[in-house]
This record gives sequence, structure tokens and C-alpha cells, in this order.
Amino acid sequence: MVKSVENGTSLPPFLVKCYEMVNDESTNELISWTESNDSFIIWDESKFSSRLLPKYFKHSNFSSFVRQLNIYGFRKIDTDRWQFANEAFIKGQKHLLKNISRRKQPQNLVQKKSPQQKETETPVSSEEDKRMALWKEVETLKSDKISLTQELKKLSQHQQTSQSKLLLLREIERYGEEPATDAFFHCDGDAKP
Repeated sequence: MVKSVENGTSLPPFLVKCYEMVNDESTNELISWTESNDSFIIWDESKFSSRLLPKYFKHSNFSSFVRQLNIYGFRKIDTDRWQFANEAFIKGQKHLLKNISRRKQPQNLVQKKSPQQKETETPVSSEEDKRMALWKEVETLKSDKISLTQELKKLSQHQQTSQSKLLLLREIERYGEEPATDAFFHCDGDAKP
């Protein structure tokens, strides 16, 4: 845990680092507060992952970062961009971070229950816990799918660019094997052999 400067209470390192990262105006082209100051946007997932995540979290895994946001109760605001909000994550209100807590897995997923616990547990709460756990997992999987889809698009574009460069190099090599004068005359229609 990291100590908060304001009141000495312990805060999770993830929240402190995330707040500092969003609050750093020098990185606004990658991540910044929205105009309403109650959510933040990651503008360039690729550069954010390669430049900022390693600086603050010693990894560059965007999916892990999003999973941590989900664990701390952040929700994705806009399906078309990486915008997240939590009611206690507000610009200029760092003291509110103490109100954000890590979500705990439902007990029935963490440990086996004793027969006495099973008798006292209401079926509704057990079903609700399962539903909540499944919902969280669905949200995490959706987020991971989006990240993987974007990564796949980038890799596909990179592959196309590489193939184009390879074809160009083959053309250059092919013309490079011909006598220099022949290549010159093919390019310049006015020249005479």
C-alpha cells in the first residue's frame, strides 16, 4: 500500500499511479481527463501501452491495465473509445480515492463453504453472487476482445506494409541485376540507346 499525502491513509498503488498518470498534463496526448473532469480517456492505446504503462506499472499489457480498472469498479463509458469513470476518481479530488476499493470475488468462487455456511446462505444471494461474477467476467472478456481485435488489426497492417516493402525490394533487385544502361533507358523515354 502507498500512503496518501493528504491524510495518511493507505491507498492501493494502482489507484495512486493511475491518478498521477491521468493527472500528468505532459501525457495528455496519450491519456487525459475529460472536459467534465469525472472520467478519463486513453487516446492512443498503442503508444499508451508502450510508453506510459512501463513507466508506471513495469509492464505494457493494456488488457491487464483494463482488468485492474474493472477490479476497482471503473466502468467503460464509451464503446467507441477507451473512456473510463469511477464516481470517486475525479480531477482535483485525490482524497476521494480512499472511497475506491478492490472488488472481492464472491465467497463461493474463492473457497469451499462449510455445510453450516451453506444452510445459512440464501439462494438469492448465492445466485446474485454468481451473476455478478459472470457479469464481471463478461466485461473483462469484452475488454480483452477489443484489445486483441485492435492488436490484430495493427499486426495485419504491419504485415501488409512489410509485404509491400518486400515486393518493392524484389523489383529493385530485379532491375538492379539488369545492365545499368538498360534500366536507365526503360525509365527515360527520351534517351536513345
